[in-house]
Amino acid sequence: MSHRPEYVFCGDDFTGASDTLATLARAGLRSRLFLSPSAVKECGDLSQLDAVGIATATRSMMPPAITAELTQTGKALADLGAKVFHYKVCSTFDSSPETGSIGSAVNALKKVMPDAGVIIIGGQPSLRRYCIFSNLFAAAIDDQIYRIDSHPTMANHPVTPMNEADLRALLAAQGLQPVTGLHLPLYPGGIDSLRVAVHRLLTDNNTVLFDALHQSDLTLIGQLLHEQLSRSLVIGSSSVAEAYVSGFLSKSTTLSPHVPSKPEKPVFVLAGSRSQATANQVEKAKGFTQLMIHPADIERDSSDILAKLSAKCLALLSQGNNILAIVSNDMNHSLSRVALAQFTANLVAKVALSGQIGRLGIAGGDTSSFALQTLGVESLSHVTDIEPGICLCRLHSENKSAINGLEVALKGGQMGSPELFTKLAGQL
Repeated sequence: MSHRPEYVFCGDDFTGASDTLATLARAGLRSRLFLSPSAVKECGDLSQLDAVGIATATRSMMPPAITAELTQTGKALADLGAKVFHYKVCSTFDSSPETGSIGSAVNALKKVMPDAGVIIIGGQPSLRRYCIFSNLFAAAIDDQIYRIDSHPTMANHPVTPMNEADLRALLAAQGLQPVTGLHLPLYPGGIDSLRVAVHRLLTDNNTVLFDALHQSDLTLIGQLLHEQLSRSLVIGSSSVAEAYVSGFLSKSTTLSPHVPSKPEKPVFVLAGSRSQATANQVEKAKGFTQLMIHPADIERDSSDILAKLSAKCLALLSQGNNILAIVSNDMNHSLSRVALAQFTANLVAKVALSGQIGRLGIAGGDTSSFALQTLGVESLSHVTDIEPGICLCRLHSENKSAINGLEVALKGGQMGSPELFTKLAGQL
């Protein structure tokens, strides 16, 4: 391979990885998001790409599974020889020592790239996520900014409640040490001040955590990423990609946006997230026939419910109806989060592989991850942006013609305006 990608990234879930894909593609980098290391190896046009990513489901895994996954995936990406290796995490850094451990992930990747300097970017101002003195803050649905351990949603997350705002302490509890913060008062000194501090810390084997309050902070960090003589392992949300592209690309290199028309076939949206933002999108959705998915029914007889729901969906689609399938918030069941995500993934697969839909939307990181894995998708490419943090992608699958070229939008639970689902049903 004569041409090597300059940027590689590994997503801890599919929704976030697709956002990083969009950030890079938007800036003019020829980018592709793959679903497995084998898909990367089998790609015939890899030499034509500037940025290569692999999406995983590590955000929902326990540490041993994370280590196993990233040992394989990390090596596949590291072998491409890119200068920047980005491990993409959620902009709220929600994780714990038991589930989605970022510390375990970084430690696994450090073994794959023992000579790489480790850098963390703590905020993403474009999504109203801010890191100040190593403490993380985020906007909530009420439009207010909260420290992450007081955030009305993230402090009460059902799987990884955030009870620590200082990212140094959060990551130390997950086995990543030492983490040293570089704070905003150092930034006015410009690139020279940061360069000296970063070099000293990396030389002493520190992991460097950058504050980020303004978009200009990312530009400064981006300059440093381009100056690094050796490879960098960079941890963070799509702010890492924002920093990287701001460091060298001018506005003249930005691609003109493509505006897709309304799909000729019906749209299928699965709302698997239980967040308030998704609930608002369901409430405001127009132009859909809604179907409820009750976990308690699945627990009683998953095969029967899957058959009935898929048959109903296909019948409605054949009549030209857009469908919004909603996972009920009813907690009167003992179905695991993984089992529920796998069920919805099976439903998505039956619907999408029927060839009856023109666009697919999935709300929820775990739901998206399982769905695309079950579909057998090989990779995704960026089509256009829909809203901040949410893009429309195209699925690629050489062996499954029904989904090859299908438009898909993946969104995390907290992302998107109340009108998002309505937008998906029409011309974007």
